[in-house]
Amino acid sequence: MGTQDKRWQEGSLPATASAQRSEAGPKAQVVEIPCRILSYEMKQTLMALCRFAAPHEICGVINTQGHVLPQPNTAPDTRQGFDMEVLVDPAEVLAVYHSHPNGRTDLSDSDVEGLLNLYQHALTCRYLIVTPTDVTEYGIL
Repeated sequence: MGTQDKRWQEGSLPATASAQRSEAGPKAQVVEIPCRILSYEMKQTLMALCRFAAPHEICGVINTQGHVLPQPNTAPDTRQGFDMEVLVDPAEVLAVYHSHPNGRTDLSDSDVEGLLNLYQHALTCRYLIVTPTDVTEYGIL
């Protein structure tokens, strides 16, 4: 996978939370799921990172060993979005996260686009929205 394939950048997507995986493949649907992959300590760490960086968005990955690995947010305006290059092996990514310092846990159109981008690149990791007081997990059905 090239560098371009490892980048997630917020953009726009129609509000429907579904898209084709490929022209012949099944449809993907984004759904909120119970957050079971994180320990209490991991949730506390993510929320603390979110509070510390506010009003800027944070982003990063959770690896398969359970480590929180913050990644640089390279968006032009880190108060309004995130863009990151994942600096770890995609096979080692359990979850991708970014924050909503405003406290909203729902997915924006650009969040849906990011999650569907993971799916289109055959990455089956979870997608986490971190707020100062909560972590919400999303996945693909």
